[in-house]
Amino acid sequence: MFKRIQRFWRDDEGQALVEGALVLPAMTFLVIGTIQLVMIQHARVMTEYAAFQATRAGIVHNADRKMMLNGALIALLPTMGATDTVFGTRDPFNNRRRPGIMETWLKAKGLLLLTNEVQCGIASLQSYLQDLAAGIPGINVPAFTPRVGLVSIDMINPTQADLPEEELDFDCISGSCQGVPATTAREVNRMAIRLRYNYRLRVPFANKFIHDAWLAAVFGRRLDNRLIPVHDEQLTQVSAPRRLSLREQIEVRVLRLLASGGNILGFRFEPIYMMPIETTYAMQMQSNLYRANLRNCL
Repeated sequence: MFKRIQRFWRDDEGQALVEGALVLPAMTFLVIGTIQLVMIQHARVMTEYAAFQATRAGIVHNADRKMMLNGALIALLPTMGATDTVFGTRDPFNNRRRPGIMETWLKAKGLLLLTNEVQCGIASLQSYLQDLAAGIPGINVPAFTPRVGLVSIDMINPTQADLPEEELDFDCISGSCQGVPATTAREVNRMAIRLRYNYRLRVPFANKFIHDAWLAAVFGRRLDNRLIPVHDEQLTQVSAPRRLSLREQIEVRVLRLLASGGNILGFRFEPIYMMPIETTYAMQMQSNLYRANLRNCL
């Protein structure tokens, strides 16, 4: 009996199986997590390129938001689906059809129009409530329109208030133009935008983990119950947490709703994990600004 116990104690059969069972889950998560992180980085680079394309379209087409969104969407197509063929082809590995650039474009365009209609509808409601409350003292309606569009563009410079009453020449370089000094005109004619792309995480399991980690890192620190408060080295105590604005609170809830899956108005959908990517770009105008094109909606 002692020899049997001793032989059993020294036997290493199954050791590799146990080690594999312990290491395989961690290695699998490491691989799929790396793939998803690389895809996020690719989407971030493409978002910066999309901001350039949107700004380029805007400075040529009088800040036409439709042209800017189309330029950004075309630049972002490689992050949304296959674009290596025109009408698609059959994938020999999966024995199914792979979409082409036309199908990817139509799906992205449809989603862009749908989400921007929702965003513009909420923006119209916000504008109506703000106008309604303007004549009532003590009542202030904060901005609450969430950036839920597939691609959203916020005009940072110029704004409606920056423009003179008359049309401002884009090539004003000296003296004054329409009563505006040339230095001011050059600043007004410098288009600056903030582009936001709601990128969908697609790698299973890694998408949920990275989405939850991103929510905790970006939004969790700004809540009152955050775990890691921001500390200013020049102060003797931890700075007070910043509350989320109403717009940010709505955006967080929309992201959580999409990630939870379930039923909305009778439509059942699987969890959708989104990660907003934002970037800014600026460029000097090459055509006159049209005041009507500075609206937030098409």
